[in-house]
Amino acid sequence: MNRSHKLTEILGRTGADAAIITSSENVFYLSGFTAGDDACLIITESGQFIITDSRYTIQAGIECPQYELVSGSSANTKLIAEVVTKCGKKSIAFENQRMTVEMYLTLKELLPDAEFIPLNSELTQVRAVKDENEIAKMREALRLADEAFCYVYPRIKKNMRETDVAALIEEYMRRGGAQKPSFDTICASGERSAMPHGVATGKFLTENNFLTMDYGCILDGYCSDITRTVFIGTPTEYQRKMYDTVLSAQSAAEKMITEGVLGCDADKAARDVIGKAFDAKYFSHSLGHGVGIEIHELPNLSPRNKNPLNRGNIITVEPGIYIEGFGGVRIEDMAVITQGGAEIMTKSPKELIII
Repeated sequence: MNRSHKLTEILGRTGADAAIITSSENVFYLSGFTAGDDACLIITESGQFIITDSRYTIQAGIECPQYELVSGSSANTKLIAEVVTKCGKKSIAFENQRMTVEMYLTLKELLPDAEFIPLNSELTQVRAVKDENEIAKMREALRLADEAFCYVYPRIKKNMRETDVAALIEEYMRRGGAQKPSFDTICASGERSAMPHGVATGKFLTENNFLTMDYGCILDGYCSDITRTVFIGTPTEYQRKMYDTVLSAQSAAEKMITEGVLGCDADKAARDVIGKAFDAKYFSHSLGHGVGIEIHELPNLSPRNKNPLNRGNIITVEPGIYIEGFGGVRIEDMAVITQGGAEIMTKSPKELIII
């Protein structure tokens, strides 16, 4: 994998003639190097270099052979400056949203004649549109997450702890080849299900309550993200109404998302459904977000995002209702924006499962 041409296109727009890339996510995206925490890229129109230390030089040669290897610490600002100087470049693009202030100030001292140009969100915007290879990788990561749900929910019992459920989910994904979870697995039951990010605790599952499971895995460098809510015991009519409303809100949004639809309009489609059946304040977060190398990427499906969706975006659609002291429901799918519509990638069942 070598996407350095995508960065040189950005350099042409910004007027920079070289770029220093230090974030692990963008190192991986541009070069395919999977030890990005210990690497730095220097990319120009005529050359591309990767700085990493002796622990990873063999790996770098295998994963990104198109890059000229410079052995040394990726945090060695003097070495970075030496490579830039040898390239004869004076206009340097840098990740102002990722690079530490200390590194930036040190590089400015070491390269006093250079102009530093911020990349801002240029690379994250490029990453928001997935190519076919990325989409295929994310299908596999999501397939594994889907399988984990179908494996786990029949094994849930009311005498289990939230952490027991999380362990079953993560073990299944690990055994299926996942590198690691996409994020700390959320298993929130009973009153805790009203916490959108209620990571698993030692709390025992109790009868007549919701259990929300939000999780995903990283497979071949790409994330998946799924949420399913099940019910333990016998739901009341009010609890059924909560679940059905969230499902209807998700359906309304999924039917309208397509290329050109604004992020805020997709959010509104789901929010309007919830607002008619419950107080809209109970839907306390945005409808969704982009997913890729990172679990949260562009674009955002939020009331503030007035930008259109683009073909190749992979997004989550995850409305929820959260009532403090009572409980909550969230249902989350991933979707890829296609020409004339969207494909819902998540395959797990969404009807209310009663345990």
